[in-house]
Amino acid sequence: MAKPEKILLIGDLPCYGRMAVNAMLPVLSHMGFDPSVLPTALVSNNFAYGKFDVLDTTAFMRRTLKYWDELGFCFDAVYTGFIASKEQADLVVECCRKFHEQGRPIFTDPIMADHGALYNGVTQESVENMRRLIAVADYILPNYTEACYLACPEYQGGDPMQEEAGALAKKLCAITPGCSIITSVQEGSGHCVRIEGKGMSLSLPYAEVGREFHGTGDLFAALFIGRMLKTDDLRESVLFAMNGVSAMIKRNLGNDNVFDGLPIGKCLDLI
Repeated sequence: MAKPEKILLIGDLPCYGRMAVNAMLPVLSHMGFDPSVLPTALVSNNFAYGKFDVLDTTAFMRRTLKYWDELGFCFDAVYTGFIASKEQADLVVECCRKFHEQGRPIFTDPIMADHGALYNGVTQESVENMRRLIAVADYILPNYTEACYLACPEYQGGDPMQEEAGALAKKLCAITPGCSIITSVQEGSGHCVRIEGKGMSLSLPYAEVGREFHGTGDLFAALFIGRMLKTDDLRESVLFAMNGVSAMIKRNLGNDNVFDGLPIGKCLDLI
């Protein structure tokens, strides 16, 4: 049996709920990978509850990377998610640049906003930090709101921009050397995922399922990364992630607890 590829997940680690890194670990393990975690923050619970605590782990990250380097630990791919501060962004950018120079693919989900607004505790400085991070990424996975913040410095939130998806994606590709995959794009009367870069420019439509669970963006990222590393087929990997998330949501339409994420362990058979 081939040795599982080692994937480094750099992102926040919730103590309660199935989102962020917690959502990605079981999916990537089920797909045959060996994921490791470098937490950017310990988070008490989903911010949507209104009460939460966040522990910035930058000092821990710095020591951990030093020890891993001394021990000779290496990874075949790197994912980055939530970034807690400018100092942390500097550290992660440096880390990703080093791995990128070694030929390791970098996947970045610029977790910071949705529905026309930044998340609780996320600032305009966070947007600038993410712009620097996507500049060293091979694949970026923003939702439509995040794409607007990253590509359009004049965007300050509020009503969604009337920006055609292709034009927005091209603006992102001027910032990142890699491929942009924008989720939750509204085109006409429907919705799509927009792919731009690496010789590809297309929209993949999807039908809204009718229930919005927190953490589905993290699941999309895990499914896309796992499939992309196995097949190196961009379009097929995006479709695989879209179909996988859709199937998990459909199985849980009767579940009213949307804040804590999907029961992933009960959905792994759908992958």
